[in-house]
This record gives sequence, C-alpha cells and structure tokens, in this order.
Amino acid sequence: MNQENQQAITKHGALRQAAQALNEAFALDPEAMTSITAARFPCSPALGNHESIIVRPEEGTKSSLGFISLINGLFGKDGERIAALYDGQNPKCLLGFTVIEEFKILA
Repeated sequence: MNQENQQAITKHGALRQAAQALNEAFALDPEAMTSITAARFPCSPALGNHESIIVRPEEGTKSSLGFISLINGLFGKDGERIAALYDGQNPKCLLGFTVIEEFKILA
C-alpha cells in the first residue's frame, strides 16, 4: 500500500472516531452540543485565508468561524469532512454528526 492510500485510510478512521465522539457528546448533552455547533465567532481575514479552515463570509469583509469548521481544519483541506446533521423540517434541530465525502457551506 502506498503512503497516499495509507494516509487516506488513517484520515478516514480519525474522522469516523471524531464523529463518533461528537455523537456520544450529543447523546449526553444535546442542548450543549446544539449550542456549540450553532455558535459562530467573528474572525480575521487572515484566518479566512487559511487553506484548511473554512470560514463563512458575513456582511462586507467580515467572516465567522464555527466549531465544525475548526475541527475539519485539523484534517486538511481535501477529502472527507465532518458534518452536522439537521432535521429537514426544523433546520435548527441538530440530529447528530457524520462524515461526508464532499461539503457545501450553507448560510
């Protein structure tokens, strides 16, 4: 197995473990995990230029950083990501966390 494949397998396992830990925390305290996941924090343009930490553009030149974006930044800029799952009928209702192959930033 080449080094690139080994790194992808290792990253995949680490992402799954992280999602599992987040789901365990959610099961223990859904209110806290919902609040932490929904929170957005103002950040500098420099952080907005980071290659693996994705920030959300806000009004003007401002941006904000979320908890899941920071965690995903630990795993690099390409490939799978951790995603928060929400109820389609109630977009403020967090259901848990999973690993996805691609992601799209939702406002």
